[in-house]
Formats: sequence, structure tokens, C-alpha cells
Amino acid sequence: MNTLTLAGDYSSAFTFVQNDFIDYYMRDINESQIKIYLYLLRSKCANLQVSVSSIADFFNDSERDVIRALKYLDKQKLIALEYDNQKEPSGIRLLSAEESRRALGERNMNSTEIRKAPQRKKSYSAEELSGFKDRKDIKELIYVAETYLKRPLTERDLCSLLYFNEELGFDADLLEYLIEYCVAQKKKSLSLMEPVAQAWARNGITTAGAAKAWVNRAVPSEAAEVLSSFGINGRDPAEAEVAFIRKWLKDYGFSMEIIKEACSRTVLKIQKPSFEYADRILSDWHEKKVH
Repeated sequence: MNTLTLAGDYSSAFTFVQNDFIDYYMRDINESQIKIYLYLLRSKCANLQVSVSSIADFFNDSERDVIRALKYLDKQKLIALEYDNQKEPSGIRLLSAEESRRALGERNMNSTEIRKAPQRKKSYSAEELSGFKDRKDIKELIYVAETYLKRPLTERDLCSLLYFNEELGFDADLLEYLIEYCVAQKKKSLSLMEPVAQAWARNGITTAGAAKAWVNRAVPSEAAEVLSSFGINGRDPAEAEVAFIRKWLKDYGFSMEIIKEACSRTVLKIQKPSFEYADRILSDWHEKKVH
């Protein structure tokens, strides 16, 4: 594999990590991608030569996994990949915060704002709930919710809706799609919808269109990490496996740390990888609200 040419505006004295990477990216990319990105920064600052094979050797990963991670970092506009005539990676440009924002274009990454993690649900007063119900857009939403759920909303339900709206920043359109999506997934209470809403919020989803795109992603970027937790390497996930991964990430809102723990327990218990067995573990944790 060819040596990669690294370029970027970084000092060789020590390794810089840009604030934008911590504020906007680090929470949403997986451990392997973070390690490779930091390794690239370190290599550039020290003027070290790197190649796909040297990165793979350093982290004891396959070259295929390294290339997959590099392509994901390129897609997120943390780096810009260059290719030779054989369409093999030949160079990497580490993008500055300004270059990343310019490349992403539509993504709102105001450098004076740090994208916050979802706020914890708080208790709401009767006055707050009354004012919330009186809003025209919420009256329409309550009607839609009651239609989907086929029952009147309880005070607890209203607290969940207010939490989604005020703490997570979901507008009425996004709330309506959240309810539609969750009911289709047989989640027919607002409390069961909370982990899904929190997962969307963690991933910066603020519109119904963005939520639909998130739900319909072909293969989650975390799929390779899940397979690796099972000890499976060198292949892409099957369609049924992707469905399980989507369920754990999007419907249950689990972090990769929890999913990997379930995979490890599966292999320890039955001595082989099994998405079905891991799903039983994670479904049980979801019912017990383990997050």
C-alpha cells in the first residue's frame, strides 16, 4: 500500500486538536475513527510518514477497516482524501475548522455555540403544562398524537411532549414524525419514545426531514464496530444485522459502549456471535431503562 502524503496547517512542536472536533464531532464518531483521526494529527505535527498499512499495524486493524474509517472522516469533512489513478488513497488533507464548515455548507456550526447534549427531563408545573396545551401548534399536535395512540394524552404524556419541545428543541413537525415513527415501531407510549428522541437530539436532528434521512440511512457507520465486538471482521453486515443495529442505536438510543458490552456478554455466554441473543439482552436493558 502506498505511503500517504499528509498536508495541513499544523505546528510540528506538539499535536493540536481543534475545538470544533471536540464540540461537534467527537461524540458522534466511533472510537476507531477518533483514534485514527488523532493518529493523523500526531503524524502530521511530527512530519511522520503514514500509510494505510502502517495505520492498520499500529491499531491492529485490517486495512479495509482503516480505509472505511478514513472514508467516513472524509464524509464528515474532517479530512479530504486524495486518490491515485488506481483509485487507491494517496493523500490526506487535514481540514481546518473553517474549511470543514465551508465544506459542510448547510450544517450549522457556529463556533460560538457548543452543541449541547440533551437536557434531562425535568418536572413541569400545572401552569407550564396549561400554557403548553394552549399553543395552537401544540393543540394540533395533541390531536395527532391522540389519533396515533388511540387514547387521550395523560399529564405524563404532556410532560414528555413539553420535554421534547423545550429541552430537546423539537418543533411540532418533528414531534409529529417522532410519534408516527415510534408507533410504527410498536412504541405506543411517550415514555418509550424518549430514548429515540434523545438519540436524535444527540445526533443534531432538528427537523422532520433530517429525522427521515437518519432513519433511512443504509448502513450505520457503527456497523463495523458492532461486528468487531462480536469478533467478526472482513465483511459487511447482512441486512438483518443492519436492522438490529438500527434498532439498538435509533429506537433504543443506546451508546456504542452499551451495545459492545451486550455483544461481549453474548459471546461469553454462548461462545459465538448472535445478534438475536444480544437483542434479547438489549431489549431487557431497554425495558429496565438502562442507558
